[in-house]
Amino acid sequence: MKMLFVAHDDYFDITDTFVRAGCQSYLKLYKGTRPSGEANALFVPIPDEELPNLLKVLGELKAQYPTIGLRAFTFSLEECVF
Repeated sequence: MKMLFVAHDDYFDITDTFVRAGCQSYLKLYKGTRPSGEANALFVPIPDEELPNLLKVLGELKAQYPTIGLRAFTFSLEECVF
């Protein structure tokens, strides 16, 4: 299992992207700050086999809107409680 961490500009809501990609659960944090303004962050626990599809969707979103601040990082998830 992996944890996907996504940071994005607050004016661009991407949560429906995760719903369309079939994500069962995510945690959204609001209003961090960065030099260009405010940002949101999402933590998404996701099975290894579903990660490539979600990263593809995020890449397509970034290609469609190249000026949004959008970053995605993955790391191993040892345990979680849903």
